[in-house]
Amino acid sequence: MVRTRSWPAESNRHSQTNLEGTTIQAASEEPDSGLQSLVPSNEYRETFLKMTRNLAPTGKSFGEMEIKVIGDRQSVVLRPSSRKLISDTLRRPASDSARDSAKTEELLHGVLRALDLDNDWLEVSIDGKPVKVKGVGETVDDVIGPMVNHNVVVRAARKRGGLSFIDIEQEE
Repeated sequence: MVRTRSWPAESNRHSQTNLEGTTIQAASEEPDSGLQSLVPSNEYRETFLKMTRNLAPTGKSFGEMEIKVIGDRQSVVLRPSSRKLISDTLRRPASDSARDSAKTEELLHGVLRALDLDNDWLEVSIDGKPVKVKGVGETVDDVIGPMVNHNVVVRAARKRGGLSFIDIEQEE
């Protein structure tokens, strides 16, 4: 006979939501050092930063967003300054090889018109002309999808085969 013990759902949920609140707070206040200790994977941390940045207000429609986790006394407040801090962190090259490729980095300001994650590209309309950016890779559809038909800023590296995706955010 195997004996198992089930923990109350509330206990597990509270520790999980407490961690989520702590992770969001670290992303908005200490995206370099604080978040790295909580989310050691570079790829996951970058995705989490992008999603948190997209939650943070730009300041045009509203100035702050409070996130309160059920059962947790402390809340996390995202402001335009949080968005800027996260964006600045994402713009920093992670390695020397990234610094070398950053020399050819371009900012594309336009309307996100097309997106094909299966074929690994997106298309931005700049002054009515389509510009294709390849290498979208593991970018989360939930991050990019809501930006279709909106003004965006795409960071891309110019390479022999065209433009290679680095980051995207909705234009303020």
